[in-house]
Amino acid sequence: MVHLHAHTHFSFGLGVSSPEVMAEAAATRGFRALACTDTNGVYGAIEFQRACDAAGVRPILGAHLVQGSEETVALATSERGWGALCRAISRIHWHTGRRRRGSRIEPQVDAPAPDELAGSLAHDRDGLILLSRDTALLERVARASGTRDLYAELRPGKTRHVVLAAARRLGIPPVVTGGAVMAHPEDWTRHRLLRAIALNTTLAAVPPDEIWPRDAWLRPADVVARHFPDCPEAVHTAHEIAERCEYRIPMGRAIAPRLADVTDAFQRLRTEAYAGAERRYGTLSSMTRTRLDHELGIIGARGFADYFLVVQDIVRHGPTHCGRGSVANSVVSYCLGITHVEPLGAGLLFERFLNPERKDPPDIDLDFPWDERDDVLAYVFRTYPLPRAAMVANHNCFRLAGALRETAKVYGRPPGEIREVTRRIPHYHENESFDALLAEHPNFKELDLAPGWRDLARHASTLVGLPRLLSLHSGGVVIVPDALTNYVPVEPAAKTLAKHEDLTVPVIQFEKDGTEDAGLVKIDLLGNRSLAVIRDTIDAVHDNTGRIIDYTSSDAGDDEATRELFRTGRTMGVFYTESPASRQLCAKSLA
Repeated sequence: MVHLHAHTHFSFGLGVSSPEVMAEAAATRGFRALACTDTNGVYGAIEFQRACDAAGVRPILGAHLVQGSEETVALATSERGWGALCRAISRIHWHTGRRRRGSRIEPQVDAPAPDELAGSLAHDRDGLILLSRDTALLERVARASGTRDLYAELRPGKTRHVVLAAARRLGIPPVVTGGAVMAHPEDWTRHRLLRAIALNTTLAAVPPDEIWPRDAWLRPADVVARHFPDCPEAVHTAHEIAERCEYRIPMGRAIAPRLADVTDAFQRLRTEAYAGAERRYGTLSSMTRTRLDHELGIIGARGFADYFLVVQDIVRHGPTHCGRGSVANSVVSYCLGITHVEPLGAGLLFERFLNPERKDPPDIDLDFPWDERDDVLAYVFRTYPLPRAAMVANHNCFRLAGALRETAKVYGRPPGEIREVTRRIPHYHENESFDALLAEHPNFKELDLAPGWRDLARHASTLVGLPRLLSLHSGGVVIVPDALTNYVPVEPAAKTLAKHEDLTVPVIQFEKDGTEDAGLVKIDLLGNRSLAVIRDTIDAVHDNTGRIIDYTSSDAGDDEATRELFRTGRTMGVFYTESPASRQLCAKSLA
């Protein structure tokens, strides 16, 4: 028997164990394979794959798809199946997202989301194995697309006989999946607490059918098999399915964006780079030509010519911008107008940015004035519409104050009492235990703590670090040449863009590290208040004196008054150099 239906803590508000804990528990109990089937998401798929590799367990990638009253487990057997899974998850989120937020656009994720999960899957399930206790869904899918790769899911409990009878009537083979939302039996209290928080109700008021049973942990195979003496073939079928689920998310690749109207990206990049070099340098020296050709050779060999052209296209629509970080080491970036620091004179090495000996993709961070960034994002999403472009996610986790607040609510504590306690938790002490804060922190010295708070805090501490919801990365955007939904699900974010309320911001389910591991090349589009000040100052100079200052070619390092400010450490308000330590460093090193 293999656990083909198992949730990690990336089933927000349901699962309690991390992928690492689940994989280690599976290995300890003798399982050779384990499925990750989080609810409507593959948020932790890469973390799960790595954890299984470390534990010596073969990962099976899938999801528990839930839409309305319909549900099914879907397991990917191939790259094609992974794409079908990502599209199915995306359709679920966009369908519910449109209804919940009333979006005024109809985002297309290959097809408009249907009203029924069965209808969606029946037309796009190549490479997927479906396991479901939902007899109505089984019947609809079987009627629409046949019984191939369709199984009736058997889990211990009262409904298994009903599901088994329906499977035999429909000619669908049954399979035992186990069904787990935790690695260990002692985690059930935490699962119950999470369910109450997710449902925004008290522990006493949680409907019984919203809580998984106490035995929904990663039980040993023989313990689960004992529940099914009448259908041993269903236990064996789980092994057969596990053997077929061979898909792994490829690591180490790079899926770079591509301009639609360019047939020879490298030649276009070379032309743009040399045209920019003539604007920047005038007559080109042999050293400049040699450096340009060297960089272009590496960029072309790594397959990133399109990537640089896409970034150039983006910065052209935000004239006051600044490439940040190691991208400033590139003469090509300087000539394309991505950065404004001349690398040769500063002695900057290109390999610090893009090294032919490393597999990691280039990482370009672009700053725009804070009040223009939404315009830039809107341009990206209109130029590369869904499903080609989306923002990168953050997986927001419980911290001490939030965990304590939510736990107190489900235990029925009054709002005023909750505020009185949680407001005393300092932001920079979030990782300390509540007991340590009570004993040592001055904020709690005058607090007369009501009875029961220590036990309540003990339960709350078990939630710290668990993923709670999806949010947006500060600026990460991914663009692909085909469809993001071939690689990762995309869902609607709650964020709206100023002056672009007609756009719903799409977000992928992977966070920064998972995005890079999956080979999706990220571009960071960041908002910066300093650039807005520079823009407004240049505009004010023009309005009052008629003088035109070209921001892209202005080098503050050549201005003696500016150099004097840095030598004396008077850099308050200057991005990157306004902290006390930076000001002291300027004064000591430049004096």
